[in-house]
Amino acid sequence: MMRQSIACINMIKQQLRTNNINDEEILNFYKNYPREDFIPVSYKNFAYSDMHIPLDNKHVILTPLEEAKILQSGNFNAEQVVVLTSAANVYLIALLSKFCKQVVIVDLCANQIVTAKNILAKFKIHNVDFLLQQDFELESLTDKYDAIICPAALEQVPANWLGLLKPVGKIFVAIGETTQNAQWLIVDDSKITGHEFVFSTHLPPLIATNIKSKFVF
Repeated sequence: MMRQSIACINMIKQQLRTNNINDEEILNFYKNYPREDFIPVSYKNFAYSDMHIPLDNKHVILTPLEEAKILQSGNFNAEQVVVLTSAANVYLIALLSKFCKQVVIVDLCANQIVTAKNILAKFKIHNVDFLLQQDFELESLTDKYDAIICPAALEQVPANWLGLLKPVGKIFVAIGETTQNAQWLIVDDSKITGHEFVFSTHLPPLIATNIKSKFVF
């Protein structure tokens, strides 16, 4: 545990602060919530490394710096409700839960949802809802949200996503094939009106798997 604590301190100094992550609430979250407790056991030794952690479904867990940049650039507040298309990025879910009123998780894998729920319960994080779906069209969502966050690459944003946002909302997504521009798309009245570059990355595409039915967790 001491080694992991030192790794966390080094990560904050060498990855976050040197890349202009200066929000003390974000930095304190990394100090108070050990990231190694939120990722697969086989990758605990890499919890503070500047690397994507691969998952069985070909998606990845974002790096600590990418998580922090999403949080800092998102300017979230305690009145906002956001959607995240990944139950596997549990640390990002926890971070969002700290800054937002509610986090809605959409995923295609029941096992990932159960794992995430169990981890969050250990840390008494309860303002997170989970929705198991057969795709990422988000067609079953009926409320209006402040933001949608997609920790994977997309060629284009599904049209349905635009209609799920409040009059002034935003979508985080990585667009491109090799080197991608991860960015916030600003959405006003269901139309993309601008964008804000956040970081360059290389993420696998958002994929779908076949699940015959839908369940609300």
